[in-house]
Amino acid sequence: MKKLRFLKRVVAMLLVLIMGTSGALQTVSVYAAETVNTQVEDVNDSGDSQEGDVAGDVAVDGNMPSGSTSEDGVSLDDNMTVTGTNSFGNLLSDALSTETEEQAQNNGYNVFSIEMSGNTATVDMEALGECTLIVALYDNDGKVMLTSNATEVTKDTREATVQLEATKIPQYYYLRAFLVDTITYQPMCTMYESNLYTEAMQAFLAKTTDDFDQDKVLNLDDDKINNFAVFSDTTKLIPTVDGVNTVASVDDATGTYTFENVDSNITSLVAGDIFAYEYNGELYIVKVASISVSGTTATIVEGETSMEEVFEYVK
Repeated sequence: MKKLRFLKRVVAMLLVLIMGTSGALQTVSVYAAETVNTQVEDVNDSGDSQEGDVAGDVAVDGNMPSGSTSEDGVSLDDNMTVTGTNSFGNLLSDALSTETEEQAQNNGYNVFSIEMSGNTATVDMEALGECTLIVALYDNDGKVMLTSNATEVTKDTREATVQLEATKIPQYYYLRAFLVDTITYQPMCTMYESNLYTEAMQAFLAKTTDDFDQDKVLNLDDDKINNFAVFSDTTKLIPTVDGVNTVASVDDATGTYTFENVDSNITSLVAGDIFAYEYNGELYIVKVASISVSGTTATIVEGETSMEEVFEYVK
């Protein structure tokens, strides 16, 4: 049960990986029952995330604050840490680790995810003591609050439900939630936000591999609907040819890759380029920090990269 709840939180985190708070993301996850994604051009609000906004930005109906408007590659060990098992997995684990560190700063008070069914919001959360959980539903743009409600929770609460006014819930909407002190309404954690139920997000959830250039699709299995990624236009895809661009050695400690019998696909790379290359069943995703070529041998030292740089879309 503990690992299942952790997996659900991983899904919620992955919503943020590519979008973050700037809207520059497009992600989804695929290691649990939920699936979500976003894309740079059309989604301007953040994905599921915990931002630095204070709880005072949202209030329960009847207590509006001033200024408001009313109307694979990844594995889990027994200690619930996330590790990468290949280039793709390393990108995911790096992003997840960053998000986990941000949640740790909330000192035991966190909202991890919200799942809507009709007018019922089911919230995955944690708290160290008695406090109040507030869930607020906004219009599609996340600007106008349409309805909200609250429920008291305790340190033993791991999943809470909040009933929202059904007549005020449109087809598409934006969600925010947070924990506050029951007496003073002092925020106990940073605000959690979800654009999962917005029109743009729902449109992306309907996408399959058939909606993208097949040369850019990285399908993690045979499913066209889920478990796939789409490389960005700036990621160079190096074709696999027998006897060419042989991976001679990889030093994970220094991030150094040695290729032999290289052709222009490798020799033309410069610092800052990102390439993806499949060799002997292993997918290498590398951002070039430096490259040196001696005859037909090339040595590449990798630099730091991220999901945002490598992929246009991840589901």
